Amino acid sequence: MVLRWEDIDGDKITIDKQTSRNYNNKVKLITLKNSASYRTIKIDQDLLRELKKFKLKQNELILANGRFRKNEDGIIFQNYNGHYLTPSTVRGTIKDYCKKAGVKYKGTHVFRHTLDVLLLESGASLKWYLID
Repeated sequence: MVLRWEDIDGDKITIDKQTSRNYNNKVKLITLKNSASYRTIKIDQDLLRELKKFKLKQNELILANGRFRKNEDGIIFQNYNGHYLTPSTVRGTIKDYCKKAGVKYKGTHVFRHTLDVLLLESGASLKWYLID
């Protein structure tokens, strides 16, 4: 999934895009493949405040540093060249960090399990959690 600045509306964010590669291996935005993946979720005020600070910092970097480029699609999370952070880029980065830390890489799906445990340990409702 890809999050764009324009997807934020007040205290909600709409998730409706993902990346794909064309025949020239160029990354492009497309609609989500699974209709059940489309979501509009509420953002809490702390996260919204941090996203606003992040956007200001991103704009600062774009204006102050000739190497930092703005992504033409207005994505929130990009590299300094303005390119998308694709799943393979994220996986590769995490693999590198695991190697440097001497930890076995177990895939990115483990983060989902970590989130599950942290939510339940913090008192999230199991009923709400399973329904959502």
